[in-house]
Amino acid sequence: RFNLQNALNQRVRTTGTVVLHAPGRYLYLQNGADSVFALSQQSDPLESGDEVEVVGFPGVQGRRFLLREAAYRRISTGEEPAPARLSSMQSVNVDMEGVLATAEGTLLNMAEKEGESRLLIRSGDSTFEASLDSTADDSRKQIQALEPGSRLAVTGVYEMQSDEYGKPRSFLLHLRSKNDIRLLQLPPWWTLARLLWVLLGVLVGSIVALTWGLLISHKSKLLKQAQSA
Repeated sequence: RFNLQNALNQRVRTTGTVVLHAPGRYLYLQNGADSVFALSQQSDPLESGDEVEVVGFPGVQGRRFLLREAAYRRISTGEEPAPARLSSMQSVNVDMEGVLATAEGTLLNMAEKEGESRLLIRSGDSTFEASLDSTADDSRKQIQALEPGSRLAVTGVYEMQSDEYGKPRSFLLHLRSKNDIRLLQLPPWWTLARLLWVLLGVLVGSIVALTWGLLISHKSKLLKQAQSA
């Protein structure tokens, strides 16, 4: 069992519920309000909600406790823990690291980089990011179909983002699949871009109408002069 007196070269064992698994890379386990990040090259597939036992060498990465060279085995299947609701985004909660969480907000922007989609979401007066592996075609299509200004609910594993000095600066929700994105409300039709296009169309129409009116007036004037002559 793990305790603070364990040497770094002694394996420790723990159990928990899988909330995120990247086969051959890592997995997140949650047990109540606690979580463990385990680095493992094992590629046996796990589903979110599986109860597993994991063994590995304890270590620390920044403020995060983790297990290195971990091995795991499934004990049973089950339901994933209920996600914690994020209501205040003003500060980073270090105690939430690795815990399943959910938040709502307005989509500001989307970007793709190296097979990962990043969503920038505004909630109240602050913003946060949500990331999703978009290598699957159906996930990429669903994300690309989202429009800025949409109201979303996203669920994922809470990951703290630190600056170059190791101080928490923001957080990111690591989504597991496209099902972790729920569209709550479409963006309003009257966006700033559409309003500008409408104003531009009205301006162009007014100029065309004014020019046409001046041409008709000029032709009428010439016709009257010809009739008088």
